[in-house]
Amino acid sequence: MAKSDQHMQKVKVALIKEKAEAERVERVRAMRGQKKLQKALNAQAKVAQVNAKKEMMDQVKKFRKGETKDLSFLDGKKTKAGLNGPKTNKKSAMKKNFKDRKFGHGGKKRDSKRNTRDSTSGFDKQRPSKSGKPGKKGPNKRPGKSVRTKNKSKKR
Repeated sequence: MAKSDQHMQKVKVALIKEKAEAERVERVRAMRGQKKLQKALNAQAKVAQVNAKKEMMDQVKKFRKGETKDLSFLDGKKTKAGLNGPKTNKKSAMKKNFKDRKFGHGGKKRDSKRNTRDSTSGFDKQRPSKSGKPGKKGPNKRPGKSVRTKNKSKKR
């Protein structure tokens, strides 16, 4: 049975609409897939960023504690330890040495003024007393108030 031209035209339009709808659905599906992929990539990048920040903070902590002397982690470049060695300023190094000599370097700060078993066990280690020899007293540069008033009255 032959179909009329009018019917064939309707069939053609219906097929075109169906094809367009299928393409649209496919595009939407692809966009959804891309969105999921992008979301996963963003999450991965965020995790990497958090890890990098955590690593940086660990490096800063180690530097503050004095475990490492290398500041290359601030540049973001990873170098082998001790390859070039940390660059030190001669002036600041001298200053640091002087202060270490004057005030002491590092060590335990807490409980430093408490008594210990060694410090209280015997006094034989203490310095011998200097009570036998009285010290010389230098001449008093300025006379006392009463002497000054006497001298003032003598002058008049």
